[in-house]
Amino acid sequence: MKKESEQVLYVGVNYSLFPLPELNITNRMEFQRRLEEEAGIELTDVTFDRQNLVLTRKSPMPLEIRISPLSPQIGQLSIIVMQMDNRSVEYVGREASDVAGVFTSVWPNRTLKSVEASLRCLYDSNADHAFRELWEERLGQPLGQLGVLNRPVLGGGLRLVLPMGEEGNIQPHVDLKIESYLQDRRKMYVEVLAAWQGSALPDEDQRIDPDARLEYVDNFLHQEVMDLVNMRSEE
Repeated sequence: MKKESEQVLYVGVNYSLFPLPELNITNRMEFQRRLEEEAGIELTDVTFDRQNLVLTRKSPMPLEIRISPLSPQIGQLSIIVMQMDNRSVEYVGREASDVAGVFTSVWPNRTLKSVEASLRCLYDSNADHAFRELWEERLGQPLGQLGVLNRPVLGGGLRLVLPMGEEGNIQPHVDLKIESYLQDRRKMYVEVLAAWQGSALPDEDQRIDPDARLEYVDNFLHQEVMDLVNMRSEE
């Protein structure tokens, strides 16, 4: 898998918060005003349907900000970028933190119930088929073994689930996918989803800090995941 060919498809953070943010006309307008004045985010579209507030910006770097309910008492703040326009994950993290700062000024005193950060990327494979690279080069398995399925294999990959750290260790739960990209078999799709909750989200760690959460998944992908994929099977 060629690290230098990276194409970021999706960067996102999601915060579950208590209590549910009240979306009345006053605080909705204040949130929009402060996004522009304090964070420099000029919105191009605003949608509100009594429960869900969705704010979008088309350029530069399309951005979606969503505030919505998860239950009668718990809400969520989601910040998503699906087109990077040559920006880095670090840049997205800084802008998302600006959004979070405005959010906490409009809706203060929220308790975090869980945090998720996600990164999805495409890479050129070192083989003519990304699944071949995973199966033969990384796992060391002959491609002919798949003949027992009596069907062509269009693609596939690995899914690894890593638990949260032990008590006192704030390492998140991680869901990792490494698989061939069905739309283009020469490319490898990698997704890292990290989730902090319970013991991984202690009372003293109640900051809404997208930059730190995105830095974690970005580092995990470029260090542990890259080492895993590019390790030779005999190692």
